[in-house]
Amino acid sequence: MPKILFLRVWLGGLLLLLCFIAKADGLSLSPRVHQGQLDNGLKYQLVDNKTPSNAIVMRMRIASGSLNEAENEQGLMHLLEHMAFKGSVAIPEGDMIPRLQRLGLSFGADTNAVTEFTQTVYKFNITQGNELKLDTGLMLMREIADRLTLDPKALEQEKAVVLAELKERQSAELENYRNQLRFWYPSNLLSKRFPIGEADIIKAADVAKLRSLYQRFYTPERTTLILVGDLDIVRTEAQIKQLFADWKPHPQAVAPAQVKLSPPVVRKQPQADTFFDPSLPTQVSLGVLTPRTPKPDSIEKRQQQMLESLLGSMLYQRLLPHLFAEEGMSHASVELGEEFGTAVRVELALETQEDNWPQAVALLEQTIRQTLQYGFSNEELQQALRRQHRQYQLTLAGSNTIHSLNMAEALVSMDAEAMILIEPADELAIFEALAPQITPALIQQTLAELWQGQPGIYLSAAKAPTAVETQLLAAYQQSQLQPVTPYKAKQASEFAYQSFGEPGKIVADKRDPDTGIRQ
Repeated sequence: MPKILFLRVWLGGLLLLLCFIAKADGLSLSPRVHQGQLDNGLKYQLVDNKTPSNAIVMRMRIASGSLNEAENEQGLMHLLEHMAFKGSVAIPEGDMIPRLQRLGLSFGADTNAVTEFTQTVYKFNITQGNELKLDTGLMLMREIADRLTLDPKALEQEKAVVLAELKERQSAELENYRNQLRFWYPSNLLSKRFPIGEADIIKAADVAKLRSLYQRFYTPERTTLILVGDLDIVRTEAQIKQLFADWKPHPQAVAPAQVKLSPPVVRKQPQADTFFDPSLPTQVSLGVLTPRTPKPDSIEKRQQQMLESLLGSMLYQRLLPHLFAEEGMSHASVELGEEFGTAVRVELALETQEDNWPQAVALLEQTIRQTLQYGFSNEELQQALRRQHRQYQLTLAGSNTIHSLNMAEALVSMDAEAMILIEPADELAIFEALAPQITPALIQQTLAELWQGQPGIYLSAAKAPTAVETQLLAAYQQSQLQPVTPYKAKQASEFAYQSFGEPGKIVADKRDPDTGIRQ
């Protein structure tokens, strides 16, 4: 489970570009993707990509995850994912993995699945593909879709595997993440529906409960097939239609409406929360959540993401000069972007020495207040624009050699974001058209619109100081009493070493004929 604090600056990467819907305002779908939808609602995306040659990457994304579970079903979506490899109508129990191995897939490395809050994804990576292997892979995906046998004996065996996995995954980092979700989203299910589930519910699971979940949430309307690689698009599309057209939702199926999470409440007063475990470094964050309903994909939405990307990058750059031992801070991160389809997070974090978190709280508070009050300089903006422009240019330069695995994973990750795949050249053009209109005042306004209400302050560390939450709020309030002035960038010190002696002479220069290594 990833930490909730990380640097997300939306800098033109593939994940920003690859998504799926039929239309988007003012945007043109990339000709790379051949997409379609069957009468039963199943969607598919096919990309003929020759990097590497002969490889085929297959994904089946089902838009059902742990957030779809009822109170007494916690962990059953994950258990069902495990049972997908334990036998179906056409594949006897114990034969699924050997068949995959005959395709050249090793379980875990090339064949896997994952259950998350809002989705379950099945993954086959065929490194040396051909038509027979592709047909077999699609047949196995079709079996997983609605033909699992869910044998009671196999279920008991797999429950033991899942329980062992649950025990193995228990960690301070995971519990810290769960506690952060409770702090930031106290009124919704996120902290109460972790995909790994609850041990007691998994132990009590039976075939009837699992089958009910399967029939309700594994439906063609919730499913997207993604195939990227050395493909014959026409033949592959025909195979999908032949195999999946007869998949009909069960009478118990639940309509595929998106899980609605209650939006966060804008805080009227600063609030603090903490988590402690001997294995954790000291890290403090300051942030806000602003409710936001996701908008359809459009040029306007892309431009808004670009503005928020620049803002996140510039805030991060203001924290970087403080990451020196004498200030007791070793790592900074900025998270800025939409999450869980319900909010935009702006959160700055610093990792510090054990007793330096009060100073970190002050630095974070004053960085935000300084920016809200005085904004950014034009020099800061121009540096950020150059960095982002360069990233879009690099993405474009590498767009013809994107690895099939990376493209497939990106398509899966963004399938639920209601965006379309546009060419990197188009993304670059949108940025270049927007850039001349961007001013420091516009970036300052973007922060002001996102920084609503009062912040949350969160501390995780190895040991708990006395009355720590009171101390956190006191550190924040004391910092607010300190005046701030316009930001001045620290001048780089002159490099200490200016003379390196006489240059050496090359006495040998050769290249290995087998590896191309120059010596």
